[in-house]
Amino acid sequence: GGIIFYLDGTGGGLVAAPADIGTAEWGCNGTSINNNNGWNSNIGYGQANTNRILQNAAGSTNNCLTPGISADLCDNYTITDTYGTTYSDWFLPSKLEMIEIVNTIGPCAAPSSTNTCGISNINIGNLTPGQYWTSTEPIVGSAQTANMVLVMATCSGSGASSQGSKDNLFTVRPVRCFGTMCPLNTWNTSY
Repeated sequence: GGIIFYLDGTGGGLVAAPADIGTAEWGCNGTSINNNNGWNSNIGYGQANTNRILQNAAGSTNNCLTPGISADLCDNYTITDTYGTTYSDWFLPSKLEMIEIVNTIGPCAAPSSTNTCGISNINIGNLTPGQYWTSTEPIVGSAQTANMVLVMATCSGSGASSQGSKDNLFTVRPVRCFGTMCPLNTWNTSY
């Protein structure tokens, strides 16, 4: 069901979808979702951030209701592996989760690192050059911008975080958790 890019050391971790799922707006342009400091850019918070975006969308009359925004694409993504197991618990990664993808399975993977099959990890995740949305709003009251991570064809310049207008079309790569990592991803989901 994807490519493992993070292990928490206690039997859990994070998995990136094997491919990008297109481009989309972050959504909610003109609306601050981060109105009570419930956001976190750290590893382990992508699910909580995504839940926050979707909860705001479900209970509001603002433009967060737009179908096909980045969080919605991730939430509705499914993939079935070669053993017939379907995974449907995907979310938009936090800023540091996306940077971890760039550094472990993207163009910044260490040249000497190999996966368990002995294959080089350099861009095994097939990240395309461009901007990738994250689920992190940069500051409280940020109605117009959200964090994105830059991916270049090589490591030089990749992994830099910046802010983009929420109505820009940037690339979307879903993430899911497994094992002991999953409880962390549900923190701060009731706002």
